[in-house]
Amino acid sequence: MQVDLEGRVAVVAGRGSEIGKSVARGLSENGAETIEITTNTAAAAVSDLIARRGRLDILVNVVLDPEAIPADVDGLCRDVARSMRRAGRIVNVTSALGLVPTRGEAGFSASCAAILSLTRTLALELGAREILVNAVAAGAHDGDVGRSARLLSHVPIARAAANDEIVAAVLFLVDPDNSYTTGHILTVDGGWTAGYARNF
Repeated sequence: MQVDLEGRVAVVAGRGSEIGKSVARGLSENGAETIEITTNTAAAAVSDLIARRGRLDILVNVVLDPEAIPADVDGLCRDVARSMRRAGRIVNVTSALGLVPTRGEAGFSASCAAILSLTRTLALELGAREILVNAVAAGAHDGDVGRSARLLSHVPIARAAANDEIVAAVLFLVDPDNSYTTGHILTVDGGWTAGYARNF
């Protein structure tokens, strides 16, 4: 997918995941000046970038780590939003387990659900400044260590997503021409949540 991000300044925050790297590459290939940061380096890296460029336009939080803390994401979103001009974009990428629970993943499911709720809350709070806040709820994807044949048997498309398919969803949400979508959760899971746990 191609969008025009020329002149935009973007930050991709995460823990060095393959999805995060793919998102950063996708933003860069579409013209954005992009840096990747981790939770531990977020404050310093964002401050440095703002000092150099005077603003940020795009923030993508990749929260696919069971140890991710929603409060950290909230703080980073609010810090970045203060430096965003009108028409800024925030996208939170998390697991589709935030939409439907699964056995043995209570803590992770709850954290992902919190990220999705935070997305909608920030959309309400930042809408007056035309900062759009959306989320991508990802299903099984390349490099997902938790993927199994049993899980994929419930995916109508019958395979995991390529990382670039998740990147395409992020690009759609940060596209400057997409100017009226906020508070939305774009599910990229091959139809898994459409018929969750059904085998008929």
